[in-house]
Amino acid sequence: MALSFLQKLLQFDTSNPPGDEQEAIQWIAAELDKARISYEIVGLEESRPNLIATLTDPGERAIALLSSHVDVVPVEEPSSWKVPPFSAREADGCLWGRGALDMKYKTAYDLALFCHFKKHYGKLPLKAAFLADEEADATHGSQFVVSEHRALVDADVVLNEVGGFNLPIAGKTFFPIQVGEKGSFHYRLHAHGTPGHASIPYGTSSIQALARALTCIEDNFFGYSLCDAAKQFLDKIAQSVEQPAKQLFTALGNPASAEQALSLIDDAQLRAQIRAMICNTIAATRISGGFKLNVLPEAAFCDLDCRLSPATSSADFTALLQQFFERALEIGGHRELAAQLQIECVRGTPGYEVSSTHPLITQIADRTQSAWEELGVFGRSVPMLLPASSDNAHYAAAGMLPVGCAPLFFPPDFPGFALAHSVNERIPVDGFKRGLAVYSRIVAALLGMP
Repeated sequence: MALSFLQKLLQFDTSNPPGDEQEAIQWIAAELDKARISYEIVGLEESRPNLIATLTDPGERAIALLSSHVDVVPVEEPSSWKVPPFSAREADGCLWGRGALDMKYKTAYDLALFCHFKKHYGKLPLKAAFLADEEADATHGSQFVVSEHRALVDADVVLNEVGGFNLPIAGKTFFPIQVGEKGSFHYRLHAHGTPGHASIPYGTSSIQALARALTCIEDNFFGYSLCDAAKQFLDKIAQSVEQPAKQLFTALGNPASAEQALSLIDDAQLRAQIRAMICNTIAATRISGGFKLNVLPEAAFCDLDCRLSPATSSADFTALLQQFFERALEIGGHRELAAQLQIECVRGTPGYEVSSTHPLITQIADRTQSAWEELGVFGRSVPMLLPASSDNAHYAAAGMLPVGCAPLFFPPDFPGFALAHSVNERIPVDGFKRGLAVYSRIVAALLGMP
């Protein structure tokens, strides 16, 4: 049932922008109608609805809210894909499609569990939220729901993305449980330069100034900021692995040795994941400037996707950026270019952390580990800071307890969540089924079911 649900969900083009989640939500509603499950649909706009389903009795408090979003990031170039990105084609042991990993597989899990629980148990203290607009700013999704319809989603704990998957490190297996996430901030770096005729370049153009500034970001270790969730992740890894990995993960928790320790991680994907967990990061994602081939533009800008530790404020980061560019450009012999740059924080959502020792989080972590063991996968659950952002930030801001735990099994050499937002996004069919088996055990444990 769950796999067929996922195949159907992947066929809905819910690219955000523009979103258009309505058809997918209506399909989910129809499946809930078949199962005779109660739900309510709310939204700022008719084309951007959110659906909240419930198995609770009237007035009964839910223990758990299962949350997912049905929107996906757009596909930049469909011809780059091995299969059409909204075909939901099964090939090479995987189900292919935009949103397979982020995060329609979790939507399929939640819908299948709800239908199963309704059929076999009837009423339970359980809710599910199927949301719009996570891939933009959640204005039509979780932000709207928790601010305007908090009672609909209220529960002791929220199970959302990302966590519960198998993560191999230094010959050991770990199951990260998300207990926090970095803040997501949109910065814009403006550059001004000497305009004029392109046939006789004079001075430093805005594009040249922008290029040198971006090179500084790429060439430097930037923004080390270790929060509690990231430190606990490193500490528990260090406790579990043998030398020399033990020494390396210990060194990652020390600002004086972190940069060198990162350089010693051979796996480029793991190195990038760890770096994103312990550092404030900057990624240039869009660049614009100029209006005519033979004119040197007076101004240009670059959009920067900045992910900040929960301990870092946007004001502090803005000041840090200013100081960084001044110093880095001075070292590169271009100190005068700092005056041509202007840093703007367009908008952002702060990060958050919750205590990994909270009884419900401890229960989820323990059951995740034991459930994988029941399937023959042996490892250790560890708390994790998500370098990305999710609807969890809005649940946390509303005073709820969000936990990232949506298990999957990734076979050796599979890129894992590196395929999210990427070309040829896909999910291993066997890993999907095994993840669902673990996820169902976790939810059952929270509800006090066998």
